[in-house]
Amino acid sequence: MARRSSPFRLELSDERIKKFKRGFFRRWKQIAELPVAEIRRIDVEVVDALTYDSVFLAFTGSERTIRVEEDDEGCDALAAWMDGQYDLLDPEWRETVDAYICANPLKGMFATLWLDEGTEV
Repeated sequence: MARRSSPFRLELSDERIKKFKRGFFRRWKQIAELPVAEIRRIDVEVVDALTYDSVFLAFTGSERTIRVEEDDEGCDALAAWMDGQYDLLDPEWRETVDAYICANPLKGMFATLWLDEGTEV
């Protein structure tokens, strides 16, 4: 499926995830930041609207959540980092999401991919 143009961009460093939004004159403005050490939960959500589907990753910290759409610039790098950094509950989550979308048109999906020890569901 072709990617749609997203007004959002992500930056990942060893210490934090940053989310930017494109504004006037195509300038980027930082709108969110989450230190990697604060991440307590990672979820995946699917929204299927017949003509397109959207897959979101949500990185939740103690005080904030950064929600990332698959079309956001830098999402693939962030997902690859996540796959290598965390012991995910479903290591094949991408295949699981793709299979769900094909088998359940127009139905959303939500799943927790990783939960820090001691974090309540």
